[in-house]
Amino acid sequence: HSRMSSIRPSLIATPQHSVAPADDSELARIDQGWLDAMAVVELASQHRGENLYQHLCGGLLQTCEADQASIATLTPNFEIREVLAECGRSEASTESLVSTLPQSLEPLTEYQPIVGYKKPFAYRPSIGSPLSLLIGHWVIHPETTAPEAVLFLGYESDYPSLDPNRLETLLPLIGILLSNEIARENERIQRLKAEALMQKTERLQSVGRLTTGIAHDFNNLLTVIQGHTQLAELYQNENDTEKATECLNQITEAGERAVDLIRQLLLFSRDTPLEEEVCDANDVAISFVSMMRRIVEENIEIETDFHPGLPPVSIDKSMVGQVIMNLIVNARDAMPEGGKIKVKSSVRNVPEDTEELTAGDYVSIVIEDSGSGMAPEVMAQIFDPFFTTKPEGKGNGIGLANAREIINQQGGQLTVESDPGSGTRFEILLPTTVERPEGLTKSTLESRGKASLDGTTVLLVEDESSVRRLVRKLLEMLGCTVVEAASGREALDIWPKVSDNIGLVVSDIVMPEGVSGWELAKELHELKPQMGILLTSGYLMRPEEHDLADDPKVAFLQKPYESKNLKSTLNQLLEHQERQEREAS
Repeated sequence: HSRMSSIRPSLIATPQHSVAPADDSELARIDQGWLDAMAVVELASQHRGENLYQHLCGGLLQTCEADQASIATLTPNFEIREVLAECGRSEASTESLVSTLPQSLEPLTEYQPIVGYKKPFAYRPSIGSPLSLLIGHWVIHPETTAPEAVLFLGYESDYPSLDPNRLETLLPLIGILLSNEIARENERIQRLKAEALMQKTERLQSVGRLTTGIAHDFNNLLTVIQGHTQLAELYQNENDTEKATECLNQITEAGERAVDLIRQLLLFSRDTPLEEEVCDANDVAISFVSMMRRIVEENIEIETDFHPGLPPVSIDKSMVGQVIMNLIVNARDAMPEGGKIKVKSSVRNVPEDTEELTAGDYVSIVIEDSGSGMAPEVMAQIFDPFFTTKPEGKGNGIGLANAREIINQQGGQLTVESDPGSGTRFEILLPTTVERPEGLTKSTLESRGKASLDGTTVLLVEDESSVRRLVRKLLEMLGCTVVEAASGREALDIWPKVSDNIGLVVSDIVMPEGVSGWELAKELHELKPQMGILLTSGYLMRPEEHDLADDPKVAFLQKPYESKNLKSTLNQLLEHQERQEREAS
């Protein structure tokens, strides 16, 4: 027990504890302890990030010759909040060191003699634990007096082979590094929360601005639809078929414009991770530039020059569209007295690899304005989070930081060029792909619509009666016999009576009575596996979120849809169903 007694005074100090002057050998040991500590800290710092705590833990275990080591954060009640890292010398040491501790560590704080004198302390776990001794150290942030984390070393022997001086230099230094890392992590988490909140606030502000413009456009469209409906009735009464048909064409065109408005708004408001698809970048730019014309003031002209025949890109159309919108909004704000915004596209070749891009062809989308431009010192910070040149309450700097991140995530690059008095030029580079946008090939288009729907019995499931009546008429015009259900629950209830005759199902997704279109599709496929099912919705739905993305027996149509799209989609489902039946026979 003599070795234990030699450790105890060094580890468990009291306010009255006095330390004798150190001799040369003791100073040498202290110096070696600091060298060991610095080595562990330097090694751990090289692994800053998610593995840092584990590297610190491993350094503690090895340098302090412990059997187990643990690092954990604390609640204000001195209970273990989260174990940041644990490690042991062998797989036999499977019992968690933390499990040997009392529920609250507050009684152990008596081993912290005075604030600012944070020496390690010793603790004996309860009987039955494989560990005989724990050496601990409180991690206290310099600006507080309460421990925020704790380090523990576990020893299976009462007499561990360790040098107390090395221990007393290593643990406090590790504690300082750990305190800094915890503070840095807390700051990062708070910044992420603030960024997420500001992104949502910024999006809501943008949607608010859009609402005014879209409401104006919708009122115009409704005026066109209502006016031409009345005119069509008058011309019909006068037997003027040509003018009545012209009115119907105007109504159809106005309806298509309304559909386009809604789809753009739904696409803009989507809040999801990146969802890439092969597409034409021109289509994305044209769609979102068209929407932005409703936001910019009349004294600002938007000029476009889109290069025809761009190679396809694989991008998240919603996110790239939001980047384009953000850049146009910034250009508008840079020209309070009016000016010109140019949006153009082209193909650019990057001849060799750079830090951000691999060599190859890229689609370039440029947004440039005739505003006041930026000074070099401002442009150097333009992509920094929370940096903004706008007045307080007018911007938060999140937009451009996120815009660059969105483009980077898709293998591209966002750059800026600007000079005071010469305007600003942003360029988006998006990598091209050899894939083709789905459904654009001639062979694909020609293969659609060959199956005959004549005589097919369709189960139509739709809770909105007016929509149900319309779809029934469309299906009957295609030669189908229709069985109706007003909900997913009703469809399941009548299924035993009609199942033998049903060839296809057309169902809404969002319905009352607790059975959605997704659930209905899965239930009916359990009963009739080869049957084709078409799901429709006015929301932006994603079959992959319901394990139906790769199922060729399930198709999705966004409402509102045209009769020709309804026909071609049902034909594809029927063709697949017939092919499966032939192969089975």
